[in-house]
Amino acid sequence: MENAHKRPTREHFSLDTPNKVSCLICDQTLSYSNNTSSVLRHLRSKHPNALANETPATQHHSTPSGEGRKKELDDVLVTMIVKDLQPFSIVEDEGFQELVKNLDPTYVLPSHKTVKLMVREKYQEEKQKAMKHVKNIPSVCLTADMWTSLTMESYLGVTCHYTDSSTELGSVVLGVSKFPKSHTADNIKEALSDVISDWGLTGSVAAMVTDNAVNMVSGIQKLGLCHLPCFAQTINLIVKRAIEEQEVLADIRSRIRRMVSFFRSSTKATAKLMLAQESMGRQPLKLIQEVDTRWNSTHDILQRFIDLREPVGAALASLSSDIMPLSSDFDIISESLEVLAPFKYATEELSAEKRVSASKIIPIIRMIQHKVAEKTALERNASASSLGTALQKYINKWCSNAESIRVLALATFLDPRFKTLGFAQTPPSSDDLWELLDSRVSETQRHHSSNSDATIEDKRYLSVAYLP
Repeated sequence: MENAHKRPTREHFSLDTPNKVSCLICDQTLSYSNNTSSVLRHLRSKHPNALANETPATQHHSTPSGEGRKKELDDVLVTMIVKDLQPFSIVEDEGFQELVKNLDPTYVLPSHKTVKLMVREKYQEEKQKAMKHVKNIPSVCLTADMWTSLTMESYLGVTCHYTDSSTELGSVVLGVSKFPKSHTADNIKEALSDVISDWGLTGSVAAMVTDNAVNMVSGIQKLGLCHLPCFAQTINLIVKRAIEEQEVLADIRSRIRRMVSFFRSSTKATAKLMLAQESMGRQPLKLIQEVDTRWNSTHDILQRFIDLREPVGAALASLSSDIMPLSSDFDIISESLEVLAPFKYATEELSAEKRVSASKIIPIIRMIQHKVAEKTALERNASASSLGTALQKYINKWCSNAESIRVLALATFLDPRFKTLGFAQTPPSSDDLWELLDSRVSETQRHHSSNSDATIEDKRYLSVAYLP
């Protein structure tokens, strides 16, 4: 029986040499090595009508599975582009084409325009799946944020958070879209309303978390939704405002930023810093750049400077630079980091994925208040003590009403880890943020038996006043 692969090859190509063939349609010369993979790929990509005119008997006997294979590879390609944030034009890169050719010579890459359409189709497909899933959730919480890109375009992003039937926490991005209108409360309300309606979540939104911008808060209130301030952002504001008030610390930060810029902009300085660390038997580390919108980066830049103070000093000594080491300021930096440590821990705790955070807010506020007050009282460095005082001032100013927020109070009370233990009382001394809570839990469990536990639990619930 005649091989079905050979007929389209003989009809459309001529053998020029043992390893070269010419296309009879376009005169292109192709490599040939006793198999038809390259010529069939050429026909499919350049002359699909030539194969379409072949009878079923002359076509590849595995065409149906070949079509299935192509769809499978198309899906993998789209997934890769989406996951790795690759440009659609990657399919036109010579290196990528060579890789695909070697992996599967029969696969014809789609054009970048086709890939764009495939990504849109994939988005709609995944969106429908997500919408179907979210609609089955009786109550959800939304988070929203607005920002301006480097090209001065405004965007609004909305994310949905929920607990599914298996009590697993989940989230889905409802949308990230341009916001060309002015950022008024009415325009924000309209945009949020459209997102909620589009996803079929009307009546299912229990609360919405955003920053403290007046227009954002007002827009949510106009929707008739419960608004909760983002506590992580509040912590960011507290620490930034307190740090900005410290003139000595501000001067130190300014000099460190200048030093970081020097090392990051000079290959010679970077090499000297790496060499100094290696000669001291240390794992090479780089200095960290501070980000104005994230107070944690201020903590990290100070901490990294403390960690690298000796290598930095050695590197500067071997370089021609007017930048002077901060040898006399290490105590101020170290003591300030001690005061800031509870805020660093709290930020990381509240920013963790797959963890419930609402019930933690009130206990964390109380523990921060205690830890900062304790550290400030024991602080001997005037600058660090002033920083601690400013931190206490702003956390009392912006977080003192946390217990009066009904949703947060109920979340803490109903969380079996906290119940009433998370509310304002005088906590014992401790060196760890969560140890404060643990010590109070241990105190209530000192006399442990099934009967006493039940009695204590009944009395505790009966003794707590109803929340308004």
